[in-house]
Amino acid sequence: MTCVPAATGGAVTLFGTNFLTGTQVGVGSVGNVAVTPTQPSQVTFTAPANPGQVGTVSTQPVTITTAGGTSASGTTLIDYYLAPATPISATQLVATVPGGLATGAGTITVHTCGGNSNAQAFTIT
Repeated sequence: MTCVPAATGGAVTLFGTNFLTGTQVGVGSVGNVAVTPTQPSQVTFTAPANPGQVGTVSTQPVTITTAGGTSASGTTLIDYYLAPATPISATQLVATVPGGLATGAGTITVHTCGGNSNAQAFTIT
């Protein structure tokens, strides 16, 4: 699985056979990308941006179409995400707490493509 920021897209490499000129990559409901493979067994493309995303994470299946047909959907997946926090340094970020939460102590865990943080304490005042 590949993680991709929703607004920016990202580079993805697919491996297979018989990739020819005119190959097209489909990324679920996000859209299609025309690519020109440089090798018959590998294609690299930039995942299309998904700025209209509603949820914070959306997993989209990738298909590849060549003159020989279309691959099975769901073998390769791309996670699009909307970051609910703004990084201000390598060790700090600013997050907006959803309205309606009760005051008091809580914990927050940050989930990224590289893994998850330990739970960190915070207080809603």
